[in-house]
Amino acid sequence: MLTSFAFAFLDVAFTGDPEDVIKTAKPTSDVIKEASKLKAALIKTSETSQWYEAVRAAMEQLSGIKVEGIEAIKKGKSQTGMMVKLLCGREGNHELNIILKAAKGGMKVDDAVLKGERISDEFGIITCGMPTLTDLVAASAGMKAPNDLRFVIREASARLRNSVLKTSHVGKLRKRFEVKSSGERLDNLIVNVSEGVQANIRLTLDYPTCAGSCYIDNLQSATLPSEELEKLRESVNEKRIEHVLGLVEELVKGVREVALLGVGNTLGLGELPR
Repeated sequence: MLTSFAFAFLDVAFTGDPEDVIKTAKPTSDVIKEASKLKAALIKTSETSQWYEAVRAAMEQLSGIKVEGIEAIKKGKSQTGMMVKLLCGREGNHELNIILKAAKGGMKVDDAVLKGERISDEFGIITCGMPTLTDLVAASAGMKAPNDLRFVIREASARLRNSVLKTSHVGKLRKRFEVKSSGERLDNLIVNVSEGVQANIRLTLDYPTCAGSCYIDNLQSATLPSEELEKLRESVNEKRIEHVLGLVEELVKGVREVALLGVGNTLGLGELPR
């Protein structure tokens, strides 16, 4: 139960310095200890309030984000961190969970995970899993709070949007070519191009927002020479194409040229004009 002195301490907590209560009330040593504990608790509450305000400000700057809840993470009676739950995506049907742990300078990002149903194309045939965020968490380690939190939220939201675009692009690619995916997140595609050529295409986490975010990992063919296919692979990758459909279209042109070159050599015509 709080003593009358403790109530007096709380009363001045919002109007003056708690040390004034100690000076004027002439407290005993036990009361001084009680006042010191309450003062420390108030300081901690103020710091937590400032952190919440920083989170709120970060949310206001980012469209398509809604705070679902903030939960305390405790070890015994002590609070060791917080779990921030955000709803993101166009329909708000994906959840971004960020774990923050107490550190020097404030709450620091310790982990982040995107949860929700698999993303699908307009026909519901091509699907993509949630993007990973471990590299973003590692990159945020050198940032001060709450900049690390803002960074993870911004980049995680961008990756979710990229995954939606990636799924749509692969769906469009499938309309024109035979496509198989060996990756949980559509990061590894096997495409049957033309002339019996099979291409292994990689899509990075930044696809399709960065140049070269899709590239040909290798080309295989039972009829065309491997040396020419390797030259073609390097030539197409050097163009740093951003859209997977554009990449495959460029590849088809090159495969046809390699095939024509092979026919010309077989007939003794040499290299055909391009």
